[in-house]
Amino acid sequence: MTFLSPPSSPSLKRKRGSASSQRYVEKRLRLARAQTLSDYISECLLDEDDPGLLLNWEDEQLSRFVTTVNSRRHAGHVPPPWLVRPATLSSLKQNFIDHLALVGGGSYGKVLVAPNSLLQYGNVCVRLSHIELDPFVQFCMQQLPQEGVIATTALVTDRSQARGIPTARVAPPLPHIKVFD
Repeated sequence: MTFLSPPSSPSLKRKRGSASSQRYVEKRLRLARAQTLSDYISECLLDEDDPGLLLNWEDEQLSRFVTTVNSRRHAGHVPPPWLVRPATLSSLKQNFIDHLALVGGGSYGKVLVAPNSLLQYGNVCVRLSHIELDPFVQFCMQQLPQEGVIATTALVTDRSQARGIPTARVAPPLPHIKVFD
């Protein structure tokens, strides 16, 4: 599986000029050259203290969501500023990942937010809830012809398990519709 965009670079956390910061920069450059998710995960620090969040997109449901996002019938609901329109399947995935990566440790392509400290992982999960509760996102979900989420999420704490562990997210309070599982 090959992805088009390299991981985004989180800010450097070490002092410039030190040997450890040079190794850190070299590692980030290797990550940027990684061509597949497995390559990225093999170079990425992933463990119980530095988890990643993997999004498995439900393309059929997401495609319907894109159609609603691009329609002109929003009944006064304003898209959030991070959602770029007109949207495509690819751009919408990137919008979601970029918005999540702002509070996480970085991202890879349109599927993984990692590596994260435990605080960053918690913030990414809270941001998922914020997205889910957004009035425009909820309006778009209500317009979909069938029930279902646009992505399932998985916790990645081990490089050997690239598919991750399903997170079993709690549904938002009624009358809200679950967007991510």
